[in-house]
Amino acid sequence: MKLENVYRLAAERFKERLTIHDLAQAAGMPVNTLTRHFNGAHGVSPVRWLWHFRTVLAAEMIATDPTLTMGDVAGNCGFTSNAHFARRFRTVFGESPSRFRAHCRGSERGQSMKGPWDYPVARALQKTAHMPVEGMLNS
Repeated sequence: MKLENVYRLAAERFKERLTIHDLAQAAGMPVNTLTRHFNGAHGVSPVRWLWHFRTVLAAEMIATDPTLTMGDVAGNCGFTSNAHFARRFRTVFGESPSRFRAHCRGSERGQSMKGPWDYPVARALQKTAHMPVEGMLNS
């Protein structure tokens, strides 16, 4: 499927500024056609999916590398502003990146965490299961 090329592009170049035109070119179809296919397959636009993908990657970085600053995480995941990163993160996870990090650190110290905080990124994936993210970096 041509959408696979979009997923691959996102996984390979997530740090870069990608436009809807870049995604459409990767899929080999016009922007309107790509948007229609994405909305049909995932219920969101390609750009919204890309920001979600980047946000999930950011959560993984926060959970696995506590030495990174939030600015580093944002930049490493393709966000050009910390404010945009924080807004997107709050939309996906329902809390700020700093609070998310605190939950992750609490889990590392052996504190009892309830529910999905045992697997921090699972919360975002479960919340938006219609957006393919799992296994994308393995292709």
